[in-house]
Amino acid sequence: MAWGRNFEGEIGDGTTTITPRLTPVPVCAAGQTAPCTSFLSGVTAISAGSGHNVALMSLAQLSQTITFAAIPDKLVTDADFTVIATASSGLPVTFSGSGNCTVSAAGLVHLTGAGSCSVTAAQLGDATFSPAPNVSRSFKVLAPAQFAQGVIDAISGMGLPSGTSTSLISKLRAYVDSTTRGDRTAACGQLGAFVNFVNAQSGMQIPAADAKILLTDAARLTTASAC
Repeated sequence: MAWGRNFEGEIGDGTTTITPRLTPVPVCAAGQTAPCTSFLSGVTAISAGSGHNVALMSLAQLSQTITFAAIPDKLVTDADFTVIATASSGLPVTFSGSGNCTVSAAGLVHLTGAGSCSVTAAQLGDATFSPAPNVSRSFKVLAPAQFAQGVIDAISGMGLPSGTSTSLISKLRAYVDSTTRGDRTAACGQLGAFVNFVNAQSGMQIPAADAKILLTDAARLTTASAC
């Protein structure tokens, strides 16, 4: 709506007249002339001058989405790590967490115990973009014995020769038993035997690529068990 002098059509109702508008009149939509059939809507502000009035329209916000990759399962003793997510708008993403972890707004994740952790990425929007739908990623936080069981399951699916698979699995099961009863010395010895066997069979009974994965897992268990 607008009112005031209308010498040159400043009011915007499609007419020009020296008679001022003493009461508000609708402002014609863009391209309309009197008599107007549609009018401006969603006006958020009006700039008034001696010879013109300008209506500031509220434009519809653009939508945006968040891209946030899955987070692999972690060992409870793993070091803090940073997650990354991006918004299609280019605006910065913030993070929050729940479960057995704490998560800073910048995405630094600290594991607090065995269980699970859920990290949520959010982007609240601005004058141009509406808020993005939140995206959450959950992962398991595993105790050493749980992680070792996952390695055992992986070995079973590698298609290794039966004797090789059995030897690897027996060493890890012995590690799990020792860890469960709190015998760190025995657990570390069994991990050492596992590593030695993998190194000896790498490129022979164990494909080099699989051996690399197993040695990486064993290194994580070695750190987790303080060997």
